[in-house]
Amino acid sequence: MGKELVLAIYVPLEKLTYLLKCTVQGKWPKEEVLCIIECRHITDLIGVWASLEGDNIYILQKHPGLSMLVEEEKGQAVPSNGQDDEVLDANVATESLT
Repeated sequence: MGKELVLAIYVPLEKLTYLLKCTVQGKWPKEEVLCIIECRHITDLIGVWASLEGDNIYILQKHPGLSMLVEEEKGQAVPSNGQDDEVLDANVATESLT
C-alpha cells in the first residue's frame, strides 16, 4: 500500500503588501484560482479577516512573542479530557433546538 498524502485546497491572495513586519494585506483574485498544498507544509493555523469598508483581505498571524510563553501564560484553557468538549457539544445542540 502506498503512502497517504494529505492535501489542502486554498485560494491565494494577490497584490500582497506588508504594512508592518507582522501584517500582510492582499486582495482575492478576480478569477477563481485554486491551489493545492501538502498539509505537512502548513506550520500553524492563522486567520483571515475581510474589512467591511474595503476590499482588502488581512492575514492574521500569531505574535512571535507567543512562542516564548508557556501554555498557562497564553490564557487559553486546555481541557483535561474529552468531557469538556462533550458538554460544549450538548450545549450547542440544546441551543439549536430552542
